[in-house]
Amino acid sequence: MLRWLLMAVALLPSTVDWRGGAHAEDAAAVEEVCDAVGCPDDAVAARQLRWRVASYKDSKKTVYGGAFVVEAFAAAGFTGPVEDDDWDLFFTHYPMGKAIVSAGLPPRPGRLVNHCQYFTAAGQKCRLAGHLARVDQALNRSGSSSRQLTTFLLKRPEQAAAWQEALRARPERHWLVKTCSGGASKGITLVSAADEQAIEEAVGTWVVAQEYLHEPLLSSGGRKFHLRLYLLVTRWDPVG
Repeated sequence: MLRWLLMAVALLPSTVDWRGGAHAEDAAAVEEVCDAVGCPDDAVAARQLRWRVASYKDSKKTVYGGAFVVEAFAAAGFTGPVEDDDWDLFFTHYPMGKAIVSAGLPPRPGRLVNHCQYFTAAGQKCRLAGHLARVDQALNRSGSSSRQLTTFLLKRPEQAAAWQEALRARPERHWLVKTCSGGASKGITLVSAADEQAIEEAVGTWVVAQEYLHEPLLSSGGRKFHLRLYLLVTRWDPVG
């Protein structure tokens, strides 16, 4: 489950001649891409891009993603993180929409903010479980036809009952119980039908129970691993 969906502007060159110059031989291909997804205007494309993390709500300057994010921006040639208001990308861990509007920022074409304030399920496991359930319902998917790991929100009586039924149907199966807003692999419990006390404590609380992937893809050393993905999400419609 993705903890956050973040814009991967750090993966783009920091200065780009979108329609010619050093990349003139690819001009036709670039034009096709720009027609499909849109490209910055010439004023944005020609300048050095700058990124900021300092909050407009308080004094926090923590970089979400730590050194990896800093190195990714630096490798792409971005300037920052800056602390002034002349930035192109605001890489924040929290919703900042209202705070940014209230800050009275100077005009700077092409500004982007990585946090999608209108999609509250991003990074919140309980809300994401509900969102995915609605997606499956809208697409008439259920059981093995679903593209997500089966997940139950245990605060809801009907889902808690469905999870307990699943436990009884396959008692050897394991489940991950996770808090709604936990991170860094903290607050996770691995349970099966035999763990009656853990199940009783979880039911009726703000946690999710997600099926455990019993045969995951292993690395060359035979170890489990995970990927942190930074994505540019241009549309939330799952069938678009």
